[in-house]
Amino acid sequence: MSNPIELMTSLGRITIGNEIDIYIPKISVDVYASNNGAKNQTISTGGNLLGYPLGFERTHTGQIMLLYAVGLGKRSSIILNGERGLQCATNILNSFCSKAFKARGISARAVNRKDFRVEYKNPPYGLEESSALIKRIDRSDAVIFDNQQVTSKIRGAYWLASTSSRIKGEDLAFGVDCLEDGILKNETLVDADGEMKEAEKQILALVRIKVDIRGSKKKIG
Repeated sequence: MSNPIELMTSLGRITIGNEIDIYIPKISVDVYASNNGAKNQTISTGGNLLGYPLGFERTHTGQIMLLYAVGLGKRSSIILNGERGLQCATNILNSFCSKAFKARGISARAVNRKDFRVEYKNPPYGLEESSALIKRIDRSDAVIFDNQQVTSKIRGAYWLASTSSRIKGEDLAFGVDCLEDGILKNETLVDADGEMKEAEKQILALVRIKVDIRGSKKKIG
């Protein structure tokens, strides 16, 4: 078995496949009834948060970004209601996550359903430095991405920044995807009869952390 690989990142040293602690300053955002379909709310997050490894991605320039799912806490809980909540959910969730993580080399958006079945694409030809490091990571025994393993650790109820519909009787019901105690679900906000539904859940961020490629190559040899 290979030894765990440590990478140098904008957050410091990170061991591939391990959970991470990440600190962010407190942030509060007002969400108005005209957007969430329910009522005026103030949502917030901050402090020490726990990140669960989702994998990694490579940008078109060859930059490696480590991906983590980070629950933003109970203070981030937001009510979504009916058609308006359905329409605005993705923008509200992504905007809040983006504002919460603004450190250099770190960015975020809200997790969506597709993030739990990631397909990684090869970088453009000629990005040898990035590709060489990726090969070393791939040869390690570290778990980069395991859908079931990741979701089973994330306890609580979280909105996801994706919507879907399902057949109910002869009509369609529409809702926002969610993760509840490790299980992917869909919360109906507009049912087959056109009735508006309301629910409240926390926010789950997809945090992207930049890898120092040259520093990491020197470290792992």
